[in-house]
Amino acid sequence: MMRWGVLLLALWLLAGCSQGTVDGEPEASDAPPAPVMDAIAPPGAPDRLVITPASGPPGTEVTVQIRLEHPEDAWTSGTGKPWNVQLCWDRCGPRALARTIWPKPSAEDPHLFTSTARVPAYTDGRRLREGPLEVMLACATDYDDGCTQRPEATAAFQLTGELPGVDWASLPAGLEQPIPSLVARPGRVINPANPAHQVECEGGAVVDTMPQPPPRLRITKDGGANWEEISLLGVRLGQMAGMAGCRTLALDPSQIDTYYLAGTGHTAAAEEGAFPLPLFTADRGVTWQPVPAPPGFERPEMFLRFTVTEAEVIAWYGRQADVEQPPEVVGLATSDGGATWHPVALGCPADGACLWEVRDPIYGRVSRRLMRSEDGGANWRWAEWVGEPVTVLTARFRLIDGGIEAIGQQSLDRGLVPLLRSEGGGATWVWVDLPEPPGGWQRGTALMAGPEGSLLLLTEAKTLRLDRGQGDWVIEPS
Repeated sequence: MMRWGVLLLALWLLAGCSQGTVDGEPEASDAPPAPVMDAIAPPGAPDRLVITPASGPPGTEVTVQIRLEHPEDAWTSGTGKPWNVQLCWDRCGPRALARTIWPKPSAEDPHLFTSTARVPAYTDGRRLREGPLEVMLACATDYDDGCTQRPEATAAFQLTGELPGVDWASLPAGLEQPIPSLVARPGRVINPANPAHQVECEGGAVVDTMPQPPPRLRITKDGGANWEEISLLGVRLGQMAGMAGCRTLALDPSQIDTYYLAGTGHTAAAEEGAFPLPLFTADRGVTWQPVPAPPGFERPEMFLRFTVTEAEVIAWYGRQADVEQPPEVVGLATSDGGATWHPVALGCPADGACLWEVRDPIYGRVSRRLMRSEDGGANWRWAEWVGEPVTVLTARFRLIDGGIEAIGQQSLDRGLVPLLRSEGGGATWVWVDLPEPPGGWQRGTALMAGPEGSLLLLTEAKTLRLDRGQGDWVIEPS
């Protein structure tokens, strides 16, 4: 399980700790409150917390009113800086849905402090249901010399609406189908015009000090009965820590000795090593040439991936001028082994919804979004839920029984959304209510797509699996 621990640590760092900031201020600590040494409440503890209005649907803007008997003891540090505080909905503590607020003093009443907040629709890992909610005010960490008193108070709020949702047990089971994707997915590529012709890329060492063999292509022309190899040592793949491989790969459907690839690279590498240029060979690896780029798409990080049809290979490029909008995507196709290339537009699949999976922002290497079109591919928009693009970080989108599932959506200010499902081609989404795993949705976990529609929850200690329609998580055998 050591490899999962390393993966989870890397994903946790990429996710930016997932809590974000509020109004430019540093995020509040999610450490549990410091214990109170005396049985008597510390000086300055809140006497009253009032939420106005006291009821409403998710998204309602409320006024938070706090009355203190000794505000000079509770709300200022030794430097006189006001404390920031957390407003917790439904519960407080680690992984709670807490928003940091900075109450402002009243000009007429020195004991009265006010702030505003919005009623959330969901907490980390579960949606909030219609009914009574407990709202708690907890002193958060002060970033100068620590919060030593942590005053607390509670109030009641009546939630009059909730996000639409479905139970995990009610989801249809079926075979997973591919979603059109512009995200590179390394793996075996099968020639659609000749399924016995296949190619795969194996990563390896590119420095003499590493014991692993060099990276290489493995090719079969008889459906896997026999394999040949092409060494990639010396090919500009980019590398990280002395290792390199392919992040996207293709074979030519009509030219048996023509192959296309782009190396993995790494964002920390220098110059072209960060996003190596796509290359192709027409002589079975003796020489390699760069794949041309469309005008305005010459930067190597704008290359997305190769796709293969029965007639041609397409190199896709993306350019994103506005991170709030889907990227502009264009393709160059070749049907003669790379001798000539012609532009192609990003179109809709022959059947099903008109959508594509893509990295976002275009320079990102992990997070993915769905862009969809309602006019046959002339214009594209993000698939959105509660006003935000649906974004998966550690997992991916999948299509089961005609429904799109987004696994492990990350929301910077509200934490993890385990699973969303769309029955409308990405236009509308509903929350999927999952059984809470043992120990809850802990920080440092990753939710992944499992086989046959199941879910896998990766933790540092073990992997849990939730099978389709089942009510309990089980430990996956190691």
